[in-house]
Amino acid sequence: MITSLAEQLLLARDLVETGRDDRELARACAAGEVARVWPGAYVEIGTWRMLDPREQQRLRSIAALATRRKDGLLLSHESAALLWGLPTWGWPAGPVELVDPTARRGTSTARLRVRASPLHAVERASRSGLPVTSLDRTVTDLLFSRSRVQAVVLVDHLLHSGLATREHLRVLLAARPAARRRRAAGWAVDFGSAGGESPGESVSRVLAHDARFVEPLLQVPFADGDGPIGVVDFAFPVPNDSGRLVLGEFDGDVKYRGATYRHGRTPEQVVQDEKEREDRLRALPATAGFVRWTRRDLADASRLTEKLRRAGVARRR
Repeated sequence: MITSLAEQLLLARDLVETGRDDRELARACAAGEVARVWPGAYVEIGTWRMLDPREQQRLRSIAALATRRKDGLLLSHESAALLWGLPTWGWPAGPVELVDPTARRGTSTARLRVRASPLHAVERASRSGLPVTSLDRTVTDLLFSRSRVQAVVLVDHLLHSGLATREHLRVLLAARPAARRRRAAGWAVDFGSAGGESPGESVSRVLAHDARFVEPLLQVPFADGDGPIGVVDFAFPVPNDSGRLVLGEFDGDVKYRGATYRHGRTPEQVVQDEKEREDRLRALPATAGFVRWTRRDLADASRLTEKLRRAGVARRR
């Protein structure tokens, strides 16, 4: 996918080198035939409209690198994360990020941030022919630059997918003893869990923790007399009530719209199946309550807090 995206770029300098006028692309852009991805880089308008915001940001990163005249630059931080397939909560935004190992000082604009930083050979990599910081270097950069929530999204993904262990992440942090935000990065590594299957679940855990709710069990399977019911995202233990749990689930849009999740079912069938599944979960003797929340509830932490409280989720002392 990355290679095919790069092949879609139309570079103004390529036209000039073949003796053509680069103003052709500007006129095509004004006519709505191509989209301007980056200064000096365009893509067919139909292709651009088919890309989701993550793919569009990835293409901007590729275009920024392709139009720079200086050799030795590598994609880094969030731009490198896009190429490594590392997740974020919400669509990616912000400037394209590069690292220049030979520069004395960095530069930053609203569109582009170039950091000056030496790189060892093991910190350099290539993804589909594009120069990028290695996975370890990218992960370390992100842990020290992301917010607590976004850092946990990253750590959960790494642990869940087996790309890294908690011990390995601690080694990466220890290699930068003078880095700022060490405490926040270390907290994210300690808090992360292999049970976090999606960014929405990771954000939910952080917000519930900050609101002092009890720590939930993650990805708990349930069954009844009719057989397996399925796996529940969160199961909050009820203090002093052995075995009783308040069950919680984060409902992302992909659950109802994503073709992979639906397995050929219509969105309406998914809703009906989810209702029947919830009824079976609520009927279990161990179920003390059931609660669902969505992206909207995560956008306002007070909404999630109120839903968990009403469902009977206990607070930590």
